[in-house]
Amino acid sequence: MQRALFAIALVVSPACDSTALSEGDPTAFTLAFDPQFASGQEEVIVEATFTGVDDPDDGSGTAASWAVVDWDGGDALEVRDWEFRSNFRVRLRLGVFANAADGGHALTVEVRNHFGTFVGRGEFFVFQ
Repeated sequence: MQRALFAIALVVSPACDSTALSEGDPTAFTLAFDPQFASGQEEVIVEATFTGVDDPDDGSGTAASWAVVDWDGGDALEVRDWEFRSNFRVRLRLGVFANAADGGHALTVEVRNHFGTFVGRGEFFVFQ
């Protein structure tokens, strides 16, 4: 039972406090967001998928072996929370800063799973 509670705690734990990725670039991929924008929202839930990633075990990863370890949304976005969906897909709760300019903003998310560490970069649009 304690192991199950620990696994649940990993899934619902808050995002890391970091706002800048460390130097060095593990394997980098493109992030695709659904939805791709926030329109007048302070917070939005998005599905982020690492595109072009080979998943040899066909999605058999678990939340216990998976974590968002870093992120960078510049001066427009922050990752407030995350939830494991599959090996290379995560649900993000994004905060949109009140002073974020309209248009596209780079969002970088670094994850670690049983395959290693991966960096995903994508563009998320904000319309105030």
